[in-house]
Amino acid sequence: MTQTIKVGLVAAPGVSKNIATHIQDDLSNELAQHISQDVEWKIEIVADPLTGSAENVTEIFQTISNYQKTNEWQYTIGLTDLPLFKNNKVIAIDVNRDNGASLISVPAYGWRPVKKRIKSSIIGVVEEVNKYQPNKHNAEQSADKDRAQQQTEDKDQSQSSEERLTHQFPLSNLEAHTDFLEDTNSKHRRYFVSSKAKGMIRLLSGMTFANNPLNMVSSISNVLAVAFTTGASAIIFTTLWNLSYLYTEWRLFLMMIVSVLGMMLWIIIAHNLWEPIRHSKDKRITKLYNFTTVSTLTIALIFYYILLFTFFLLASLVVLPPGYLGSSMQLGGSATASTYLNLAWFASSISTVAAAIGAGLNNAELILESTYGYRQKQRYKQIKQQERQREKEEEDVEERGNS
Repeated sequence: MTQTIKVGLVAAPGVSKNIATHIQDDLSNELAQHISQDVEWKIEIVADPLTGSAENVTEIFQTISNYQKTNEWQYTIGLTDLPLFKNNKVIAIDVNRDNGASLISVPAYGWRPVKKRIKSSIIGVVEEVNKYQPNKHNAEQSADKDRAQQQTEDKDQSQSSEERLTHQFPLSNLEAHTDFLEDTNSKHRRYFVSSKAKGMIRLLSGMTFANNPLNMVSSISNVLAVAFTTGASAIIFTTLWNLSYLYTEWRLFLMMIVSVLGMMLWIIIAHNLWEPIRHSKDKRITKLYNFTTVSTLTIALIFYYILLFTFFLLASLVVLPPGYLGSSMQLGGSATASTYLNLAWFASSISTVAAAIGAGLNNAELILESTYGYRQKQRYKQIKQQERQREKEEEDVEERGNS
């Protein structure tokens, strides 16, 4: 009878859960290929809000350890979308050497290709746990092996797991350190991004990816519609043509920056997206959340502006014939491509300002869900609701027992 090895993935809701679900089938096959083909690898996924809300890693390790005991998982890996630090260095992987419970910080893996790296890291973590808890999945078979042969295999596995975990990124590697954590009363093998600067850049890009900027694009579709309607009615007037022709590219560029920043400030202020730093328990984390909100909005608004610019360019090409536009602007000939580009550029900036003032968001909830601070609050609320529900069920059981 084939032995079944259960690997549990405790993922934070959202991006981390999606990654776990996406790699579930491939992970079973790759574990069989890299670890052992003599067993059946079963991947089980649990979504837990605490994995994505507890800024103290001790609580996360306690949670995933409880899942490990309850579900009788041989290997347990938590996938969090929270940033992890030690001495200003970004932690990508944290392995508890005593019980094998491990934690992977998804944002530390950057923008792309996250799924491939996470899958490789999980395989490396399983190999790493086997170093500290030898023959965990194959104790009976290993007992009969020659001791020298077993030592050689352990050494090869040690080199394999270390290399797999440290060589994740093309421009910088991870470096491993062993620390004793008093909170968990155990030794941890931690993998840091070797460069502080590169680690922060990768972390910010990963946190921005976790925020899913495309959600914000869909939520500002109503603003896009208002902006295009406002600008479309203005491109038939000669004032807009003449100003777009007179303005230099630098002035048009400056107007674009001002209009996009104005839109960003309006969204942040109108929806209280800025996390107050003064009363924050961890100012560094709060600053990261705010910076990530800005970077997410920036990407979303770049997409918005490109779409709006494309619409105006197509509209001006359809509505305004080159000969008529050139004669009306006294160009001495037909309008050129640069004339249309500048006109669309100018109309996009002007209409963005008007839309930011007068338009509402199509789905404000999507904007809020695309920020770390809001997700944290929602997850804490969900945890408290679960605790109240659990307490109520226990009280009901106790009342029925007394009666």
